[in-house]
Amino acid sequence: MSTSVISKALKITGQLESTENIQIDGQVEGDVKGVNVKIGNGARVKGTVSGEEVEVSGTVDGKVEAKKVILTGTARMSGDVMQDDIKIENGAYSD
Repeated sequence: MSTSVISKALKITGQLESTENIQIDGQVEGDVKGVNVKIGNGARVKGTVSGEEVEVSGTVDGKVEAKKVILTGTARMSGDVMQDDIKIENGAYSD
């Protein structure tokens, strides 16, 4: 399965939706929906992030909805998390 990459140089305003994986290294203001969604270290999303699996290493200001959620040690989460399974590494911050 392919992965669509939003590079560090990109700032997107609006909704992103893909039937494949999404890797976000830049900034998105809007909802993001993919199969597996990775929010990279230093990336920022303001909106709802949803998918089968969502891994957050950057900042999410909004809701995360996924079957499996991973908050890495660099994750900064502000909002609700709706999940079946969650893994939170040391250092992750959620309020």
